[in-house]
Amino acid sequence: MSKLVLLALLSALVGCAGSGPKVWRVVSKQGSLHFVEIDERFAADADVIGRVGEEVCKGKRSCVAAIWSSKDRTPSALPVSFDVLATQLASYQQNTTTGLHKLMLDCERVAAQDKSNCLPDAPDFREDIRPGLRPGD
Repeated sequence: MSKLVLLALLSALVGCAGSGPKVWRVVSKQGSLHFVEIDERFAADADVIGRVGEEVCKGKRSCVAAIWSSKDRTPSALPVSFDVLATQLASYQQNTTTGLHKLMLDCERVAAQDKSNCLPDAPDFREDIRPGLRPGD
């Protein structure tokens, strides 16, 4: 009996991340860029995040799904501040012409087996700004 209950719970969980109720929503689109919010319960699961990116971009030749968890501030348009960019959970890029299908993760929050799939840290130019100078001067 307990095995049946466990199996039912696992099936429900997989259903939430798969063909069942969506655990994500597109907050807005800007060209081929989709701002996506994923339920916080799935924010540490690289497989679910990857499937979300694939689902968002399904049927599109060129697509980027910028993914934030529901606990963070998901932006709705560009430009995006560095503070908001620093909270981005993942980015899924697809270009069917070139064969590109790439998931990049915030590896501090989501385990990635291949560290080359980690999002770069968002730059913090505040330390570089001195009165009368622009970043890079």
